[in-house]
Amino acid sequence: MSRQSEHLKRIIIKIERYCAYQDRCEYEVRKKLKPYTLSSEQTDFILDRLIESSFLDETRFAESYVHGKLKVKKWGRIKIKSKLIEKRVSSKLIEEALSGINDNLYQETIKELIVKKQEQLQSKNLSASEEKQKISQYLLSKGFEWSEISTYLFD
Repeated sequence: MSRQSEHLKRIIIKIERYCAYQDRCEYEVRKKLKPYTLSSEQTDFILDRLIESSFLDETRFAESYVHGKLKVKKWGRIKIKSKLIEKRVSSKLIEEALSGINDNLYQETIKELIVKKQEQLQSKNLSASEEKQKISQYLLSKGFEWSEISTYLFD
């Protein structure tokens, strides 16, 4: 076995571990491969191999990213979509993954964040309108849609 193919084998094993730890997208894997200064053919070979062996699956990545960011980070659709675009996930996959969000879970997350923020603001002696403004800004920064926010704060 040549020294080069042995080197490539070690890289593949490292990248498989990287992908096995958590779902990754192609963009993240390409970034991880950059320091190895591989040819484009070698990079494509590794990516093809990862896809064939199910270490790399863009659909699975998008779905787990969406659900993880909503449940753990409490992000809204806008922020999740923006971050997936940064990771160069296709818009079709982004839309499919976002459509998998459970509406009840989404609404409950918004309500939970409102209550949390209200508790944080309690000691600040704000007027009702100032409090609503602060809560709105907070939820917008988390990537929730104005139409969703206003339903709970202004109706």
